[in-house]
Amino acid sequence: MTFLTNLTISNIKENLDTTTATKELSRKGGKARIGYAGMKDKRGITTQFCTLYRTEPQEIVSQGRGGGGGNTRQRGFSVVKVGNFDYVSEELRLGKLSGNRFDIVLRNVQMNDNGDEIDTQLLREAAVSMKKKGFVNYFGTQRFGKYNDTHKVGVAVLQGDFRKAVDIIMEPKPDDRPHAAKGREEWKNRFDGGEIRQNEAECAKRVMKSLNRFMTAETSLMQSLSRQPMDYKRAFGCIPKTLRMMFVHAVQSLIWNKAASHRIGAMNRDEILVGDLVECEGDKKVEIVTQEDIDAKKYDLEDVVVPLIGTKTILPGNKLADFMTKTMESEMGVNLNMFKKVQDRDLAIYGDYRKLICRPKDFDFDVKEYYDSHQPLLQTDLMKLQGEDIEIIPKSEEFEKVKVGMIVGFTLPSSSYATIALRELTKKPTSNEYQKELKL
Repeated sequence: MTFLTNLTISNIKENLDTTTATKELSRKGGKARIGYAGMKDKRGITTQFCTLYRTEPQEIVSQGRGGGGGNTRQRGFSVVKVGNFDYVSEELRLGKLSGNRFDIVLRNVQMNDNGDEIDTQLLREAAVSMKKKGFVNYFGTQRFGKYNDTHKVGVAVLQGDFRKAVDIIMEPKPDDRPHAAKGREEWKNRFDGGEIRQNEAECAKRVMKSLNRFMTAETSLMQSLSRQPMDYKRAFGCIPKTLRMMFVHAVQSLIWNKAASHRIGAMNRDEILVGDLVECEGDKKVEIVTQEDIDAKKYDLEDVVVPLIGTKTILPGNKLADFMTKTMESEMGVNLNMFKKVQDRDLAIYGDYRKLICRPKDFDFDVKEYYDSHQPLLQTDLMKLQGEDIEIIPKSEEFEKVKVGMIVGFTLPSSSYATIALRELTKKPTSNEYQKELKL
């Protein structure tokens, strides 16, 4: 007999990260165990399925902050809404994700930095090209952390240098709040009075008071080092496993990105090559492409995979293997043997394979003209539920200049990045520095 013990819901949120939103749900559900398959961006208006173990709908039906609906004037206003209740036997867990649907508004689209008149036909041609050809399936910048140092921690872990890993996590960050910045600076100078255990333990206790509740890794390190100073391996092991894995995954991802660029840029961007790896149909095993396969046109470029380096992956049978090995050793200071001998027993780095090319499914697009910079251009799920339509605000004295917006929608497999798809579509950077300069 199958017992339906998990309440499944649709969770709509705005201006909240997944962790914060689900904590609120869990509190409403009597601290029920809550499951979800993936993380959703704080800045997005998102809908995702969640499960709550042994929870009744009436326990969380009052959950929900008011407002919402994609109104960009509501700065800082956060929203949580739930509904679509049902019961299932199996709870959701991270990784149980087949893909994500994205509907994205690109506002104030310009042909160049001079703001020249928009050729909407070029926009449509770019969208059609994306639909047909897809994009190189790079890992996005968020994989490497806000400060682009996540992979540096992973390299230190692979090298067995846990003190260096701790120091990278704790080093001063450019946008820390004053209290946290002071704590990080104090940690950096903890041995000014001598490199002894007592100095570190006392410093860790003081630094803990300067950290906020979102600094999970830093707090775990300071708690451990205040009790067991200078035992950096033990301290790193106190960081939650998912975060520890993130550091090593960033190393794998950086190697993959470099390998993908080399495969497309220096080898062949249009055709499959002898020695490429392809996944066997129906399982996760791979095989090496032969000349006979190419003659028979058995595969094309969309079938090619590149390994995420690990203990159970194999390298391609062509020059890409040499490139990956040399890149690891000369640019990053790691080698294949380090993945096998990582000194954190919880980090089993088996590796995986990732498609070189990703072609979005269910791709659609539209180009719209509007005047008000804060004009909603896309009907969100919440707007649909509330019966709110999109009404373009007409030209007026306040809003004289016509602007062009592009709406694109597509479905990507899990771990493929919408930011990378948009980079290919717009031919513009996705870095925080560039995005901060953009204007509505």
